[in-house]
Order: sequence, then structure tokens, then C-alpha cells
Amino acid sequence: MAWHLRVLSERVCPKSRKGSESAPLRRQQVKTLKTFSVALVVSLAANQAWGVTIVNGAFSAGLSGWTITDSVADGGGFARLSEDPVLILTSLEQQFVIPDGAVSLSFDYVISSRESPAGQQTLPDAFQASLLNPLTFESLLHMGPPHDFLQQDRGGLVTILYGKVSISGNTVTTDLSSIPGGTNALLAFDLLGSDDGFATHVDIDNVGVRIIPEPLTLTGFSLTLLGLGAYLRRRFR
Repeated sequence: MAWHLRVLSERVCPKSRKGSESAPLRRQQVKTLKTFSVALVVSLAANQAWGVTIVNGAFSAGLSGWTITDSVADGGGFARLSEDPVLILTSLEQQFVIPDGAVSLSFDYVISSRESPAGQQTLPDAFQASLLNPLTFESLLHMGPPHDFLQQDRGGLVTILYGKVSISGNTVTTDLSSIPGGTNALLAFDLLGSDDGFATHVDIDNVGVRIIPEPLTLTGFSLTLLGLGAYLRRRFR
């Protein structure tokens, strides 16, 4: 990255004959280069903080990267799970590897219902989110049942895994710090349909894993900035 910044500096602050460049112009060029450098580092740090562990987490590519059942549809920038008229379970799943430094998993969701022909069941439709071992289907977040870390029924009753999950508005955040990097995981969003007289659907969006940048990466950013500063001081002394 230091080589790229040096090349950029030659373009933004080209060498000129002695005395042909005014001091205000040199200061403006230095300011422009510094501003770009800071923006570059911030951008790289942001990309490190939000990794690409989850494929197509914003659903900008439809449902690519996800395993679905027939009642999951592309909502145009989000995934929609609809209650299946025949099957009990509607699922949206993806397997991934927990990265080193993973802090949390987050996603946005909205659950809504409308009345349908009267049913015979009293158990309401419910949405569940789980993080599982893809081989044993046991929870990676805690021992024993239930395996889901979030459940909300059609009536609005919400149950979360205490100490691991928080909800702010429509955003759910799950703590991953206790799971070792390199662990295989299955993220599952399930809509459990019941003949309760309502048709329910759930919209899912912005699924992602937050990662703490590695110390060596941040050190590299800092050293690059220090080197750039020293180079600029020598050039315009």
C-alpha cells in the first residue's frame, strides 16, 4: 500500500523546477494527499470490520448463496419467508466458517401477518433464528435445547438467548466471541406455520458478521501513515 501512496503522491504533488511552485499550492497538494490517505485507511479498516463471511447478506444478488425452501422469495433487496400452505417449515439457510476475531452476527427482520380462512390450531405462527453445528444441528451458542437464539410468534412475543442476543429496533445482534475461529456454522432462519387463521411472512436483510481488525493490520495502517508523513516532510522541507 505504501508503494501505491507514493505513486499517488507523484500524481497529486508532481515534482517541479525549484521556485516554480508557490507555497500555498504545495500546502493544498499536501492537504489533498493527506485527506485521501486518511479516507483510504478508514475504508480499509471498515472493510476489515465487516467481512464477507456471509455470502450475499444484503440480498443484492437475489437469493444467491442461500439454501431455501419453495416458500422463500426474492423481495428485491431482501428475502421473504412466507408461510407454506402445505409444509409446516419455511427455511432460509447458509453455511459459513466463523472467522478469527468474529465479534457478532447481526441481521434485520420484520414479521407480519394477515387474516386467512379460520384455522383449527391455537398455536401461533412463529419465526426462529438459529446458529448450529451443521453436522449435529446443536446450537453453537449454548448447551442443550432450545437450539434457536431468537423466537418471535405472530402475536409479538419475543424470546431471546439471555446474555448472547440483543435487539434494537428491527436489528438483532448475537455475540460470537465465545466461538473459536474456524468453526463451521449453519445459520438458519425458520418460519413455523400453524393453521391458526393467519398467513405470516418474515422479511430478512443485512445479514453480516462483525470482525475485530487484527492488531498487525492496524499497525500496518499506522506505519503507512507515519511513512507518508515523513516522506511529505522531506519533500516539502
